[in-house]
Amino acid sequence: METFKYTPEYEIDPLIESLAEPIRKIIDKVRNDLDSGQFSVIIGEDASGRLPALIFKDIVDFFNSECGEEKSKIYFLAGSKDLSFEQSEKKIQQIIEFLKSKNLPSAVAGKKVLIVTDQVSTGQSLTPLIRAFESMGIDYEIAALHVLQIVDSIAEVDTLDDLQRKFGDKLHWGITGETPIFNRRDLGGVIKNTAELHASALRKVEEVDPDTVNNNVRKSREAKTRVVEKIIEEIA
Repeated sequence: METFKYTPEYEIDPLIESLAEPIRKIIDKVRNDLDSGQFSVIIGEDASGRLPALIFKDIVDFFNSECGEEKSKIYFLAGSKDLSFEQSEKKIQQIIEFLKSKNLPSAVAGKKVLIVTDQVSTGQSLTPLIRAFESMGIDYEIAALHVLQIVDSIAEVDTLDDLQRKFGDKLHWGITGETPIFNRRDLGGVIKNTAELHASALRKVEEVDPDTVNNNVRKSREAKTRVVEKIIEEIA
């Protein structure tokens, strides 16, 4: 079995701080929605999207407070990459049932859901969630911190163009390139099985030291708070 690689403590602060740049760029793109308190629910794509989603929740709540709206609700759903057709269809139904159980159609009536992911390349991971939203008439925007852009001039492929055709003006991305927090499971403390609706606690599925994981999650949350405070200070 492959040995689990922990994130060294000295890397945690700069890793989380590196999220500020793409988040600020996305804020500029959805500023009208933020200023008018349009986001009532945040959906974080687990696993690597958990910390970015928590950052966005704090930022959304700041704007909501400024315009007299309630704090947003946040839920986490596992990304859906590399599913078979049958698995994808099953997961769409699971998502719909979950959203109904949270009374989401009523909670976002006249408002929007902000979907937060750390990285998007083909958009496959988001497709079941988007299809569920559209079948339920739920309006949404997508915040992707990084776009993993692949350009092949011979094959005439540009993944960024493909994403923009697929999601149109619903996709708001920060910067291109791989996210530095990709696969850093000990920062969020969870690990996903793409066929499942929710991620699982890392300590339950990996041979890890719970104390180290808990410490890294705690330090990540502390760094997250500092990043939020800095961004709000800059944009307020």
